[in-house]
Amino acid sequence: MRNRLLCCVVSAFVTDSLAARNSVAWASSAVLFRPLRGGGARFASMTTKRDTRGEGMAGTLFQYKSQQVHLQAFESGPLHAERKLVVLGGLSDGMLPCPYVPELAHALVEDGWSTVQVNLRSSYMQWGFGSLSQDVEDLTALLDCLVEKRGATTLAVCGHSTGSQIIAHLMRTRPHDRVSHVILQGGVSDRESDDAEETRARSVALELAASISSSSLSGGQEMMPRDTTWAPVTAQRYMDLNAVAGADDYFSSDLSDAQLAERFGGFYSRTNVLIAYSADDEYVAKSVDKRKLLRRLCEAMQGGGSRDGVGPVVVPVLVPGGDHALYTHTSADFFVDAAAAFLNDRPVTAALE
Repeated sequence: MRNRLLCCVVSAFVTDSLAARNSVAWASSAVLFRPLRGGGARFASMTTKRDTRGEGMAGTLFQYKSQQVHLQAFESGPLHAERKLVVLGGLSDGMLPCPYVPELAHALVEDGWSTVQVNLRSSYMQWGFGSLSQDVEDLTALLDCLVEKRGATTLAVCGHSTGSQIIAHLMRTRPHDRVSHVILQGGVSDRESDDAEETRARSVALELAASISSSSLSGGQEMMPRDTTWAPVTAQRYMDLNAVAGADDYFSSDLSDAQLAERFGGFYSRTNVLIAYSADDEYVAKSVDKRKLLRRLCEAMQGGGSRDGVGPVVVPVLVPGGDHALYTHTSADFFVDAAAAFLNDRPVTAALE
């Protein structure tokens, strides 16, 4: 019975718990992580904020992985849709990771897309003892399930925050032959900061993580001290997120062109990419030139040159007034319009020149 595919039609009424998660007290004066990424509601005016996640989404809950661990996903939109968009959240996210998800799903219905939300082994507060490679393993299992059991012929993936790193790692290590479109929204560096004290504290913690990893019988899987950050985290995961050129380090502006090419070059030759960066992302250091970084990422994906309109496209978008999770209605609308046009191979008028 446990191995049978769980498939039931439900209405998901998931309330937004970001505010509660962001209220976690910081146990140490040595701040080793900036506040929880995804808490953009704190920066959005109450007159402009819009979040419809509490209204719920109807769809089908199903199990996509049953060996070793049981994992589920939730599909909304047209029944038996052949085109499916998978949405991935960031650290501490799961279902309904961003306020724009219901609106994006609704915008795609008339073009025949369904929207799939997913729980990974690292979802919610379990990210601290996972890895991008583990996330890619789970994501690949979902993509295979959508093709083999749920009728997908075309797949797209949209990542928010660390979800963008997961997708970038998928494209780098295990590109899926059915993925035709990739959206990277709010992919930012976990380690870049203009705060000297934060940088110093992170350096101390990295030294401790390296020491624990080399001296413990558990190696990098040994846990860091409880006051390291707001969730349990292993030494290896801490280094992955915070070390220069660590496993999670895809979007730092101080990576060299060669390092960016290693992470992005050559893997996007048959996949269309939309990179959406928020102009007012609260988790990006003020010193980062966002337009320049966007162009460098595009050049890395294009192998250092333009594709001259031949083959897949790389589309950079700077969302005006956008915070990290796009809580304001104007920034959410801007992104949803751009994403819907991109997924349906229409011109993205908001693209940077």
